[in-house]
Amino acid sequence: RAYILGSEEYFAQTGAVISLVCIIEDTLEPPQYVFWYHNQRIIAYDTSRTRISFDAGSRTKKTSSRLMISSARRSDSGNYTCGASNTEHATVTVYVSDGEMRQFVRNRAVTTFSIPRVANTFFSSLII
Repeated sequence: RAYILGSEEYFAQTGAVISLVCIIEDTLEPPQYVFWYHNQRIIAYDTSRTRISFDAGSRTKKTSSRLMISSARRSDSGNYTCGASNTEHATVTVYVSDGEMRQFVRNRAVTTFSIPRVANTFFSSLII
């Protein structure tokens, strides 16, 4: 099974870094690759704005992959999906805002946020 750390919605402001962490566990064989998609289109592993890292989790029995997108743009909003060929996929919806994020969140009555710092702490503990 695959899941993305945090809630089902992730909020970022333009210019910020989007950081998503996908965990894959409970597989018979560890996946060799983790694929990331934005609105059902595969994301290239390394571009000028995107970086994808991968940890096979030999010590933790959990495979993890981190997608980082620098200098977030409104066009980065949408559904992000991760998974491997031998797992169900997981999806999170990303909203990128030009600064009206608080108003946007209030209007949607959302009370939880995906905080990259929490994901960083958890991800770091996977590779220690």
